[in-house]
Amino acid sequence: MVFLYDIDEKTQFIVLHQYGKLSPAHIKKLTKIPLSTIYNWISKIEKDEDIFLHEKPLKRMPRNVQKKVVRGAREEPLKSSSRKLASKAGISKTSVTKILKEKGYKYSSVGSERLLTFREKVCTTCQLLKRNGKIKRKATQSDDIQR
Repeated sequence: MVFLYDIDEKTQFIVLHQYGKLSPAHIKKLTKIPLSTIYNWISKIEKDEDIFLHEKPLKRMPRNVQKKVVRGAREEPLKSSSRKLASKAGISKTSVTKILKEKGYKYSSVGSERLLTFREKVCTTCQLLKRNGKIKRKATQSDDIQR
């Protein structure tokens, strides 16, 4: 069972903790709020702190650093890893990933796959065509095209 979705998490927590007198584990089950967060909010309430205030404003990465990362990823997309881009820009690997995600880039490593030989390509194509009923005869070794 999940609690109401149209009420923010902190309000749900306050209602369940202070008025409902529920345990942190039960609150977690109802609201899907991590247990560590619940215990953090409980300790703040016990110290008479307001849990609705944000303590630290989020830091924004300077635009010139963002442009440097994006430019590096655009110039050599296959050769640049997030670690290489991070070392060039002087920031962390995680920050590079966040910048690229924020800018709409899908950044992932390139997988290596075995390439098919010409013969394997021909055989695979013949098998696919046979499944669809477009080839009536069976391909033999003498029918293979030599390249």
